[in-house]
Amino acid sequence: MADKKRFALAYIILRFPKRSEKFIEREVTAMAELLGSVLVFSLRKGEFNFPRNPNVEIMYLKDQSLWRAVRAHGYLLAHSPRRFIRTLWKYILLPYARVLKPKNFRERRKRTAKRTRLYLKSAIIASEIIKKKVPHIHAHYAHHPAQTAFRIANFTDRPFSFTAHAKDLFLAKPSKLRNLVKKSAFALTCTRDGERFLKSQCSSKYEPKIHCLYHGLPLSRFFPLAEKQPKKDESAKTPVILSAGRFINKKGFDVLLLSLSLLKKRGLNFKCILAGDGRLVDEINGLVDSLGLRQEVEFPGFLPEEDLAELYRQASLFALACRISSDGNRDGIPNVILEAMASGLPVVSTAVGGVPEVVKHEENGFLIEPDAPEAFADALESLIKGNDLRKRMGEKGRQLVCQQFEIKNNSEKLLRLFLKRSEKLRLFCDDLGRNIHWS
Repeated sequence: MADKKRFALAYIILRFPKRSEKFIEREVTAMAELLGSVLVFSLRKGEFNFPRNPNVEIMYLKDQSLWRAVRAHGYLLAHSPRRFIRTLWKYILLPYARVLKPKNFRERRKRTAKRTRLYLKSAIIASEIIKKKVPHIHAHYAHHPAQTAFRIANFTDRPFSFTAHAKDLFLAKPSKLRNLVKKSAFALTCTRDGERFLKSQCSSKYEPKIHCLYHGLPLSRFFPLAEKQPKKDESAKTPVILSAGRFINKKGFDVLLLSLSLLKKRGLNFKCILAGDGRLVDEINGLVDSLGLRQEVEFPGFLPEEDLAELYRQASLFALACRISSDGNRDGIPNVILEAMASGLPVVSTAVGGVPEVVKHEENGFLIEPDAPEAFADALESLIKGNDLRKRMGEKGRQLVCQQFEIKNNSEKLLRLFLKRSEKLRLFCDDLGRNIHWS
């Protein structure tokens, strides 16, 4: 087995692990298996303990002292004085010189303080990457993690790459996106919609650096009930509408509840489970009461993956009324939609972000315009009444996910991209005798 002290890849992640970012946890685990070892730097404390994995080492920057940052600076200065001084001037001395200008002093001071905190964390990470001889840096999200990876690349002379997702992409300053793409080895998005947007923000000469790569899904964990046990009589049970996600504006749970109230007025029998939590939980609970849906709607709270997977298998259909928020924030491809499709469920959602890339209207589900509760209710009614329609659409959805989102295939695609774009990583693999076909 390869020397565990040598790490092939360093991940920069804002918070790891995080309950709503299971897709990042899956990627890290898959890449550790393919490359032998990865090092994760989490800028904030994780929400729970990462399952023990001998190939994954995690360092939490929240726990690092100022003295640790001072020692890291000393190490970086001794390692490469010219590179250290150039980076220090660019990211600390020059911004502090600008903040002394009287115009917008308070705003500049706040931004510079945040920049300084990230700079100190970057120095600590950079010293660890040099000591451990990590050949490549990858960040998830195009805000703090990617900016931190960029600074680390300046300190260490390592290539970096990043994956942009949703809010971090669509709400970012175009100039920052352009600079990240320009300086990176490559940039990923997790949807075609995101890829088009990122390319639109950059010069055409940088378009070859931008790629779309879907998140991988472990299909062994998400499967239709019929694959493991005899299917129950669908006509004999109350149809269950399942929805899951963070209770925030862009998920459109209010639209879903308005649709359910219309179904109730039409005399339909159903049950709805809303799994998740978030800052709008009280507002959504209040809406359930005001619409008279307390008997029809359940709130189990946030559920771990195994419990949610069981709910998919028991549900009749999945619904998520995504919308674009007033600030432009939107979803990419919600992972709960992929998990539901892998579990053989038809999906009712909206034509927002990357959702149309997986939910094909009248093929594996229904796509409705956002903020249209009546049309959403019509689609739900069609599936509630149509047992055969649910089965046919569910099978089509499962087939699409198996073809495009299987985690082993997508992880191998990511590895080939890393090796193609990072000569240092190729040399690292060659040095350890890992014969990985990447071309």
